[in-house]
Amino acid sequence: LLGGPSSSGKTTSTRKLALYLTAFGLNPIYLGLDDYFKERVVSPKDENGEYNFETLECIDLELFNKQMVELLKGDEVIVPTFNFLTGKKEFNRHIKLKENDIILIEGLHCLNEELTKDIPYEKKLKIYEKNKDIIVSDKLTFQKGDLVVLGSRPHIGKTGFTISLIKKLAINQSYP
Repeated sequence: LLGGPSSSGKTTSTRKLALYLTAFGLNPIYLGLDDYFKERVVSPKDENGEYNFETLECIDLELFNKQMVELLKGDEVIVPTFNFLTGKKEFNRHIKLKENDIILIEGLHCLNEELTKDIPYEKKLKIYEKNKDIIVSDKLTFQKGDLVVLGSRPHIGKTGFTISLIKKLAINQSYP
């Protein structure tokens, strides 16, 4: 998961990372957290009556967690694409993880533990920046089914750090 504030480059960084991972023989699967918005009719509103898409409550957490758990178990899921014109999710994209697949998820709330509450801690590798120090959890290897979380303020170097980390792990774990 790649998290950060609105307009901080999450989508661009995630797509660049996907291109880089492809060079290592991996098959990145992109998911945008915005596609898990609740239907507009039940979306939270701010004090002015405007829809508030910046809050965690606008995400269908139950569906997101259910689908991530199913994907990590090897099940096929039909992931949503949020239609901003109709204000509804459309389900037409089938995903089933295969060998060398890796899920890349980007969104405003990707570092919020509530987002991934149903995914066991040992399946997640969290990476974040604090006061210009890069902090990595005590888990230093990737295994099939792991979920990676990376976040920091804009323009800190998340993409460069991620590429360096992946290159190091690829060498350490003998990926091509």
